[in-house]
Amino acid sequence: MKKFFSLSLILFFALTIFSVASPPFYYSKIETPDKTVSFVIGFYPSKYSWHETMAAGKYSTVLGAIINGKNARELIWDDYKIYIMLKDGTLFNSYTTVAKSGPYACKYKVAPGETHYQTFTFKKKFNINNIAAVWLKLTDSNYIKLLYKK
Repeated sequence: MKKFFSLSLILFFALTIFSVASPPFYYSKIETPDKTVSFVIGFYPSKYSWHETMAAGKYSTVLGAIINGKNARELIWDDYKIYIMLKDGTLFNSYTTVAKSGPYACKYKVAPGETHYQTFTFKKKFNINNIAAVWLKLTDSNYIKLLYKK
């Protein structure tokens, strides 16, 4: 009986450790037919933060990752916006920061095979559990809906 209990306990802990899932996120792969542009964007609401500072005021941040394809050309990220729609129908987008480099910068280059982590900023406080949809705006008429992954 003692051996059975010990084995059961070990099995329980092993299942608990290996069943830890990654937090949900939004993503999309963007690729041209010739694959010269080929990147994946990830948007991670679990990395949400609300900030209240004297210098920058009140704002939210959410971590994003732009992963350029190994065989693609250098990706020029030109202040593309993230749009979020909440379950109540509220729609808002990320804004341009004054940062010229680092995670808050909105214009940068990503070399082939490299990943750039961007901190998207929003002038709205929101609950990540109320997100209904997320889009990436590449041009005035090109919005790409990001897929939700649990």
